[in-house]
Amino acid sequence: TAPWWPEPCRPYTRFVGRQRELWQLHAMLLQDRLVAVTGHQKAAMAQLLGLGGVGKSSLAIEYATLFEAAWPGGIFYLNLADGRSQEQREAEIARCMGLAGNTDPEQAAALRRHLKGCNEPYLWLLDGVPAEFSAAQVQHCCAPGGAGRTLLTTRSRAWKSLGSHLNLDVLPPEDALQLLLRSEEH
Repeated sequence: TAPWWPEPCRPYTRFVGRQRELWQLHAMLLQDRLVAVTGHQKAAMAQLLGLGGVGKSSLAIEYATLFEAAWPGGIFYLNLADGRSQEQREAEIARCMGLAGNTDPEQAAALRRHLKGCNEPYLWLLDGVPAEFSAAQVQHCCAPGGAGRTLLTTRSRAWKSLGSHLNLDVLPPEDALQLLLRSEEH
C-alpha cells in the first residue's frame, strides 16, 4: 500500500456509485504517463468540478483509497479549505516524513526538493481549492516534480484550461436512494 501524508484519510463508509467517474479520474491522471519523443514528463492535473455537497471530496478520497497501488511514491492530502497557507501544509507533511528543516519555509522547501527527486508516481490531492485562486496560484499549489499527479476538487470552473476536468453532478436516482438507505443504517 502507498503511504499517505500527513495521515491516511478515512474513506467514506457511505460511498455509493460513481464507478465510471473513478475510472475517468484514473485515466485523466495517467494520460501523460507515456513520455513523448523528448523524454520529458509533464505533471498531469485532473480537476473535479461541481457544486458544494455534490461529493467531490468523497470521490477524490475514494479514488485515492481504491487506486493507491498506482501511487507507490505516496498520496499527499492537502486540505486547502482549512485556513492554513500552502507552506504550512507542506511543512506539516515534511515533519511527518522526517525531512530536515527548522521553520515552515525550510520544511516546505525540503518536501519540494524530496518530491522533485522522486521517481515513483505519487498523488498530490488538493481538496477544496478556493474559487478566488488565480490560475498562477493553482499552478503553484500543484505537485512538484515530474512523477507527481495533481487531483484537485473545486467549485470553480475558471482553470479548466490547466488540465483535464470532470464535472460532477448529483447522483443518479438509484444511487441517491442507496445513499439515503445507508444513511439510515448509520
